[in-house]
Amino acid sequence: MIFIGGFIAKQPNGLYCRFSSVVDAPTHWNMTREDYLSNITGTVHTETEGINILENYLHPFSEVVDSFKPRNMTRKAFYDLLIEMSIPYPQNNKTGGQIKMDQKMQQDGIYIVQQGKVTYLEPTEHGQDVLIWKNGQVLDVERTDRTRIKTNK
Repeated sequence: MIFIGGFIAKQPNGLYCRFSSVVDAPTHWNMTREDYLSNITGTVHTETEGINILENYLHPFSEVVDSFKPRNMTRKAFYDLLIEMSIPYPQNNKTGGQIKMDQKMQQDGIYIVQQGKVTYLEPTEHGQDVLIWKNGQVLDVERTDRTRIKTNK
C-alpha cells in the first residue's frame, strides 16, 4: 500500500494521529480507533481499509516528530501538541476528537520531549537545572538546590 499525502501514527497516550506530508504537520490527533474507522480524517474509503492501515501500516510516533516542518504550524504549537498527545487518555475527557489539557500541564515546570515521549520536571523552590546534551538529545539533567540566607536588618 502506498501512502500519498500522509500517514497514521499511534501517539504516546495510545490514541492516533494523522500526519500530512502536504502541510508537514499533524492534521488530526487524539483520535480513538473508532474515530479513525468512522473516517473522521476523510481519507479512509472503507472500514476494512482503515483496519488494514491500523494493523499493518501504522507508523512510529517518532516519524511525526522527525517529519514536522514549521511551515503551516509554529514550532511552539507543535511542541504544545506533542505534550497534549502524551497526556494519558482519560475516557471522560474526550471531546470532539481532542482531550482537555491536564491540570498538571498548566503548571510551571520543564517539559522535555524526546522521541515522542514527554518527561516533566517539577520546579524547585530555589535552584538551577542544567541540561546535558548528547547527539541532539537530553542525556541528563543536573539539578542543584540553593539555600537563601536570610539576614535581619
